[in-house]
Amino acid sequence: MIGRKNWAATAAVLFLVVLALPVLAQTSAGKIKVSVENASIRDKPSLDAEILEENIPLGTVFAIEKKAGDWYEVKFQSTLGVMITGYIHEMYVEVLPAEPAAKPVEPKVEPPKVEPPKSTTPPPPVSRVRLPGGPKFEIGLGFGMGFGSFMPGSSSFAYEWGPVVLIDYIQEEGTFAHKMKNPMGLGFSLAYYFSGGFGLKLRVDMNFKQSLEPSQSDYTFRFKWLGSSVVGTRTSSWPVTGDMSVMPISLDVVYKFMTEGMFQPYVNAGISLFTGKINVDTYTGYGITWFPPGWQYIDYVAIPMQIRDASLGSIGFNAGFGADVFFTPSIGLFLDAAYFMGKSFDLEWTPVAGEYPTVLHSGWTATIPASNLEIITDNLGPLTVKTSFFKIMVGLKVGL
Repeated sequence: MIGRKNWAATAAVLFLVVLALPVLAQTSAGKIKVSVENASIRDKPSLDAEILEENIPLGTVFAIEKKAGDWYEVKFQSTLGVMITGYIHEMYVEVLPAEPAAKPVEPKVEPPKVEPPKSTTPPPPVSRVRLPGGPKFEIGLGFGMGFGSFMPGSSSFAYEWGPVVLIDYIQEEGTFAHKMKNPMGLGFSLAYYFSGGFGLKLRVDMNFKQSLEPSQSDYTFRFKWLGSSVVGTRTSSWPVTGDMSVMPISLDVVYKFMTEGMFQPYVNAGISLFTGKINVDTYTGYGITWFPPGWQYIDYVAIPMQIRDASLGSIGFNAGFGADVFFTPSIGLFLDAAYFMGKSFDLEWTPVAGEYPTVLHSGWTATIPASNLEIITDNLGPLTVKTSFFKIMVGLKVGL
């Protein structure tokens, strides 16, 4: 009787083991490796389910939790350090060969050499940030400041005339100092990246209209009467005012370095179309002499000088570098530095003819026709305007 009971118990155990084999095979541990580009992990085993991760790098290895139909259930660590369970289709992966059976017992043979964290460490985390590889669009909107001497140096003139009746000579000198303030402005960019990190970027840098820094026009008037050893000198100064705006529109080739983290540096260079205008106003002196009955007078008047709506359009170049920091798969910040090399313009001043009061003799006026003012334009150097500048900008970037 005892032999028969032992036989029956043994047969029951063998039967239960046979029934459990399919379940053990379905849940047995294993590993898979991503074998195609643009692989994604979804929250459910369905092609219509929400995507938890996209553009998973080739070669990423996951531990299999279980298999549900054509889907593998895996766990991965998010950028916040939280373990997330998802599903990846079998067409995106290949199953890695099982490790030798002797490996699981190695920690028992040499327990001091086994690091406990290795047995519990999850698969390498998959970045939730978009990789630079395309194809994809990126839109950027930022704010920045330009640096550079848009109007350096000065314009000047010097001429002498006489003798005139009782006057030995009259000398006139003038200097126009000028410099623009550093402009601030907005920036917009639309970039399309092909595979491999290369792309094209359309960029618009709209600088706000900037005014002149405190500047002035200086004038010196010297005269000497015939037979006199005394030289008379008078000086005057007037403010130089104005404004200027420059906006380059650029088409660049851009390369973003292939990184898997949040920090993604890039370089770019291309051609720029510059548009803009400038206005400048000031005064300069203009010497005169006149003859009422029995007398000769000398004096000078303040003549308005201006440059009106002068165009600053030209073709130039730009080059720069920067970096994106994406905090989510599609939203991040950027820091950009670029140098815009535009044309330099030599603009001619225009003196304004009219009737103006004299400076040395109050109550007198003099009418100055345009033909007389040619002496100023013939001796006055141009105003040099440079449209090249360096710009630093920060802003928001969105990936599509």
